[in-house]
Amino acid sequence: MSLSSSAPHLGSTPTHDAPPVSPAAESPVDRLVQQAPLVVLLLSVAVALSHLLLGPNFVLDDFFNVHEGILGGPLSATTAELAASRPGVSIAYGITFGVFGNHPLPIVIVASLVNIASAQLLLQTARQYLNGRVALALAAFWVVLPNHMALEIWPSTIMISMSLLFALTTINLLGREGVSRSAILIFAFASSAFYEGSLPLVCLAILVVPKIRRGAIDTRLLLGGIVSQGALAGWVLLNLPPSKAARDFIAPRDVIGAFYGAGLVPPWFEAISVSAFLVSFAVLGFVAFRDRRFEAPEKLVAAGFVIMAASVVPYLRYFFTPVGAGDRLQYLSSIGGAATIIGLFWAAGRSKKLVPILGVVAASGMVLLVINRVDGTRAWNQAGDDGVRILELVEAADLDRTKPVVLGPEPVFYRGVTPFLDPSNVRPAMATLFDDPTASGFITFDEEAFLDEPEGQRVDIGPAVANE
Repeated sequence: MSLSSSAPHLGSTPTHDAPPVSPAAESPVDRLVQQAPLVVLLLSVAVALSHLLLGPNFVLDDFFNVHEGILGGPLSATTAELAASRPGVSIAYGITFGVFGNHPLPIVIVASLVNIASAQLLLQTARQYLNGRVALALAAFWVVLPNHMALEIWPSTIMISMSLLFALTTINLLGREGVSRSAILIFAFASSAFYEGSLPLVCLAILVVPKIRRGAIDTRLLLGGIVSQGALAGWVLLNLPPSKAARDFIAPRDVIGAFYGAGLVPPWFEAISVSAFLVSFAVLGFVAFRDRRFEAPEKLVAAGFVIMAASVVPYLRYFFTPVGAGDRLQYLSSIGGAATIIGLFWAAGRSKKLVPILGVVAASGMVLLVINRVDGTRAWNQAGDDGVRILELVEAADLDRTKPVVLGPEPVFYRGVTPFLDPSNVRPAMATLFDDPTASGFITFDEEAFLDEPEGQRVDIGPAVANE
């Protein structure tokens, strides 16, 4: 899809309000843009079905949430500690793990419906600032990007998916006329209550969007946001679980790779990909400064970087990885990353000489994205299948179920995903499997430590993955 057509600057009236064009003069791209909601719907449904048809299973934190959901039901499907640190998690886990218990398929379907709704909201929000072609390109590109796949596949990220939905709702309402401040503040509060990662971005949106759309900061809205979001931030910090305590700062290479390399292209191509994007952004910035040109494409790139920065801030001292379970942290910043790439192509497309090259690069890039998305989906599915087989080995073993079950001796990872990682996964899995809340277990990735455990309590997970 060419992005080189004329478009309004960010903040002006989108081109879908322009006079109608006769059917004979419409291009295939124009007709596609007219059906943009349907295009984005089909893409987001295809993304969801790719995992659903393979058959989702539980991994990692899912086992903990399943156990809590079975014990507490819809009204108490999580621990008091987690409910305090993220007030929305009780609702998110209540309508999934609390209702469906040990059945992954309906939980993933619920998450898929939330993510499909988010894709539509992203498209509608992008249309407030961009012409139809670019808005469709941005939303469609974000949907197929494989750098936030945990939201689509991992049941435990349901509260993050809901946070994304409410954050996009907040930003969408901010761009509309006649919407009550209370509604905006409620959705902003809900987004951050479900997952604190949206706090900086929704606060920034409350400050900036009214200025962009209507030329003035909404002081009353801003004060309301400061009070409500500030109170929530204080609550989250005061109730932060020890497991979420500050760690070493995340590596800039991981952050950059999350948007321009890791999880998007093959590992051997990652350095080339990241370098090419960074050089391209530098050239774009130099040309914009030299020519004193800051038009819609440049504004989209700048906005993308602002979204990325605001959305990464909560995780500066947190476990962050561009692939596997860790890519859930990119649930908002991945939108900014997509915006920078679309803006870059849009800017470069103004040069007719570059259009053929851009076409080749875009086509090649989409092929790589599809390959990596398929590989990532299979990795998650493989980890889930391994978890099922490991539990079948445990169930068939002659164990003393009153003593801890020991899994080992080697880790099994698929693109950063593994069925079991530590006692927080193994212990509730054993309790659910044996239908005994006192059942326990852990996993060790050290062969000597594994062999030191009582022979009758050891379960070698090798046979569960030997044929993979």
